[in-house]
Amino acid sequence: MLAVDGLAALLPARVFLGLMCGLSRAGRHLLRRRTRATAERIRACLGLNPDDPRIDAIVRGAFETLALNAVEPMVFLRLLDKGRPPESFLASVEGREHLERAFAGGRPVLFCSGHIGSWELIPILLSRLYAPIWGVARPLGNPLLERYLADRRLRCVRGTVPKDGGGLKVARIMRAAEPLGMLLDQNAGSGGVILDFLGL
Repeated sequence: MLAVDGLAALLPARVFLGLMCGLSRAGRHLLRRRTRATAERIRACLGLNPDDPRIDAIVRGAFETLALNAVEPMVFLRLLDKGRPPESFLASVEGREHLERAFAGGRPVLFCSGHIGSWELIPILLSRLYAPIWGVARPLGNPLLERYLADRRLRCVRGTVPKDGGGLKVARIMRAAEPLGMLLDQNAGSGGVILDFLGL
């Protein structure tokens, strides 16, 4: 990740992001087992025929989204550090008046989303527009990547609450009227409840 971060510092933002999209396509062909498993899950969930071209389009989009989600915060933070507003081409906020009203109300603000689009950009954008937020997350399996992401997140969040066993901490954050963000489309394990997501 440090090498990619260094590359982000050398290249113009749009060129770097285009390169990352290209690498995600290459990765999709190199990780054939993962690609096949993803395609099979999509086919089964959506009830599509194996040769339906929409399956490949969804898989391609998933790989690109994952790659961009890892690197867009690098670009976003670098542009902000240079005093350039990156919001226009990396992110935009609709319904800002609702956010402002929520923050002005003196009550806790809860941000709920899913692993859709650039979810890693949300806390960065909110921290610059309003205030740093708390985030609920589970540690990644790769300790090096987890350390890198934790260091990056600490630049823009108040802290991270572990997904497992973090209920009391969440309650304290809400009681203190501090903003909190969480991604809801996760497997909560044996203590969770399996629900349909987007009709699936």
